[in-house]
Amino acid sequence: MHHKPKPLLLVSWVVLLLSIALPAAADRPGWNEPPKAPGYDRNGLLKINAGYFNMAAATGGDFYFWAPGEFAASAGLLNVPVASDPVALAYRSGDGDFAQSLEIPVDAALTRLSLFAGAQRLDEVRLLRPDGRSVKANPAGVAVQVYKHMRIVTVEDPEPGPWRVEARGAGSYAIAARYLAERMKLAERGLEAIDLVGFTFVELGGRPGHEGFFPVDKPVRAGEEELLRVTLSGGVRDPSVEMVSVAGDLLGACRLDVSIGEVAADEFIGACSIPEQPFRVRVRGRDGEGHLFQRISAAPISPLL
Repeated sequence: MHHKPKPLLLVSWVVLLLSIALPAAADRPGWNEPPKAPGYDRNGLLKINAGYFNMAAATGGDFYFWAPGEFAASAGLLNVPVASDPVALAYRSGDGDFAQSLEIPVDAALTRLSLFAGAQRLDEVRLLRPDGRSVKANPAGVAVQVYKHMRIVTVEDPEPGPWRVEARGAGSYAIAARYLAERMKLAERGLEAIDLVGFTFVELGGRPGHEGFFPVDKPVRAGEEELLRVTLSGGVRDPSVEMVSVAGDLLGACRLDVSIGEVAADEFIGACSIPEQPFRVRVRGRDGEGHLFQRISAAPISPLL
């Protein structure tokens, strides 16, 4: 089973277009397509199309929570940030209140940080810098797009360190932090981008004297232990590999072992106990300057139960 990061900008656009541009589906229950106002339910939550929200959660894309009439008024002003793969992702389906807090480790190779946060009822979103100040208190290099149920924040040249996003509201929500690493700008600084190139569940095989790791050709099963091979670009130190839920909660960690077998310099292999729910692979560690970094896979893996 081989997994590679998906082109998230394209995925985000696909989810956005599906959220607004399929007239044939306008009469389906829960459809939130302008100009047919989606309205609100008895609890004051924005009605959304659950199918498209689940598709966004399954691809790491953004689901746009448009209020009635909002898209038509904002179509010419919407600016979808250009970004690469995710640093942090969290999605939840439900109708109760929520208070979510996610750490966003920013390393020296990030030249742009983008944040998307949306919910059926969005009461507050705060993006905090490493010194604890919000981007509202220190808006240097920050662009914010404000909608009734969404916030889109772009930070140019964010300072390295532990950033944090805090969000409160009710109902289903989607939160995503993504990065851009401009190669020319990094080359001027003598830095190399850190990318999660891919990850694969593998097994040791081959004849004696010619052993090697080969991709597992079957779905992984919950509760079983598998070897996971992760490939990263860029020089990193002290890597750790974790499995997190679709909501962003830690489910378990892989035990990296350099003695398992011969691997390339940019590869890491560890034994993982497969969770009993869909999970994403998250890699953490330090860059060449000692700053924390984090990368996460876009699409969750659904194990056999």
